[in-house]
Amino acid sequence: MLGTFAIAAAVCSLLVLLKLGWASAIALFLSYFFMSIMFPTIFSLGIHGLGSRAKNASSFIVMAIMGGAIMPKLMGHIADTSTDGMSAGFIVPLVCFVWVAGYGLFWSKLSGSEGVLDVRVTRGH
Repeated sequence: MLGTFAIAAAVCSLLVLLKLGWASAIALFLSYFFMSIMFPTIFSLGIHGLGSRAKNASSFIVMAIMGGAIMPKLMGHIADTSTDGMSAGFIVPLVCFVWVAGYGLFWSKLSGSEGVLDVRVTRGH
C-alpha cells in the first residue's frame, strides 16, 4: 500500500510540475490524500520485528524527521531560481515520493522479513 500510494503521489507531483492548469490543481490536492498514510506506515514498517528495541528505534525514527525542515526550503529555492516558478519546485517531492515508493515496494527484501502476515496483535513489543 505504501508503494502504491507513493507512486500515485509521485504522479500527482509530476502533473503539478507539468503545469496543466486545473489538472495540476486537482493533482496537488490529491497528493495530500496519497501522503496521508506515509508516515504511519513508514513508522510501522521501521519498527516491525524489533521486539524490545522498538521503543529506542521509534524515538530515532521520530527524531530523524528532517523532510519537514529541509525539503520546503529546497523546494522554495528551486522555485525562486527557476523560470517556471513554483511548479518547478515540485521536483523535490517527486524525488522523495519515488524514494518512499522504493522503500515500500522493497521493504520485505530490505528488512529480511517475510512480510507483516506473521504479526501477532495480542502481544505488545
